[in-house]
Amino acid sequence: ARPLTFHYRVQKFAGRHRFALMGGALVLLIMVSLISFYTLQLSEERDNARREARKTAQIASFMTDIFKLSDPNQSRGETVTARELLDRGSDRIEEELAEQPELKAMMFEVVGEVYSNLGLYEQARHHFERAVTELEQVHGTTHPDIAVVLNKLATVLISQREDALADSTLRRALRIEKAVYGESAPQMAGTYNSLGRLYNETGKYDQALEYFQQSLRLYQQAPENSREAMSVLLNNLALYYHDRGNYEQAEKLYRQALKAQIELFGPVHSEVATTKYNYSQLLWDIGNYEESEKMKREVVELDRQLLGNFHPDLAYSLANLAKMLQAFGKLDSSEVLFREAFRIRKETLGENHPQVVFSLNELGKVLYQKE
Repeated sequence: ARPLTFHYRVQKFAGRHRFALMGGALVLLIMVSLISFYTLQLSEERDNARREARKTAQIASFMTDIFKLSDPNQSRGETVTARELLDRGSDRIEEELAEQPELKAMMFEVVGEVYSNLGLYEQARHHFERAVTELEQVHGTTHPDIAVVLNKLATVLISQREDALADSTLRRALRIEKAVYGESAPQMAGTYNSLGRLYNETGKYDQALEYFQQSLRLYQQAPENSREAMSVLLNNLALYYHDRGNYEQAEKLYRQALKAQIELFGPVHSEVATTKYNYSQLLWDIGNYEESEKMKREVVELDRQLLGNFHPDLAYSLANLAKMLQAFGKLDSSEVLFREAFRIRKETLGENHPQVVFSLNELGKVLYQKE
C-alpha cells in the first residue's frame, strides 16, 4: 500500500484507459498540426498579399510620377505626347529602380505592353527583353513570370515577321510552363494558341491545327476563366479554316467569335476589330461584296477610334479597304488609302519590313491602272 498521490492516481488512470488516452493524444496532435498548417498558410498568404500590395503601390507611384510630366507646372508649357511620356518613363526605370530588379522587370513589362499597343514594336521588344533579363537575375531561368513575358515578346516578334525567333521564344515559354505546371495545364493554352497563329501565318497548316486544338482542349478545362482567350482562339481557328478554303466552317467560327467578343468587350474593342477584319475578307471571298465593304469600313473607323491615325493595325485595315476599292475601279480612293497605309508602315515598321514593300507594290499597281 502507498499514499494516494496525484502521480499515483494519474498512473492508475492511464493504465486503465490506455487506448482512449492514445486516441485522444492522436486527435490532439492532428488538431495541433492542422492549426499550425493553416496558421502558416494564412501567414504566407498575408505576406504574399502585403508584397503584392507593396508592388502595386510602387508601380502606381512610379507611373504617377511619369504622368506628372504632362502637368503644365512640370512641363512648363511644353506639349508632352504619350510617346514622350513613355520614353522618359523608360529612362527613369534605369535610373531609379537600379536596386530593385523585380520591380524594374515589372516596369519594363508594363511599358513594353504600352509600346506594343501603340504599334511601336522595336521599343516594345527592347523592353520585354529587358524584363526577361531582370527576371532571370531575380528568379533564375525557369520562373513562370518569364514565360508570361516571353509570350508577349513573341507577339511582337510575329508582328515584326521575325518568325524563327518568335518560334524559339514560344517554345522556351512552353518548356517553362511544362516544368512549372505539368504537361497538360491550362496555363499553356495561350502559348499553344500563339504557336498555332504563327504556324498558320507561315503556311504550316497541319501543325497550326494541332496547336489550336491543344489550346482549345486546355481552355475547356477552365471555361469560366478563359472566355476572353477562347474568343480570340475562335477567331484564329476561323482564320485557319478560311485559309484552307473551308468557308462554311470559317464563317461559323467568325460569327461565334464576334458574338462572344461583343458580349465580353462591347462593340468598340481591338479584338472585335481584328475579328471583323478577318470576317470581312471571308465575305469578299464568298462574293458578298456589299457586306464586305461595309464591314471593312467599320474596321477602319474602329481602328481610328481605338488606335489613332498612326498605327500598323490601321495600315492593315486601310490597305484591305483600298484593295476592294481598287477591284471596284475606284482608283482615286484606293490610291489615297494605299498612300496612307504606306506612310504609317514606313514610319512604324521601318523601310525594310515586308508590309512596306507590299504597300509600295499595291500602290504601284493602282498608279499603273490610272495611266
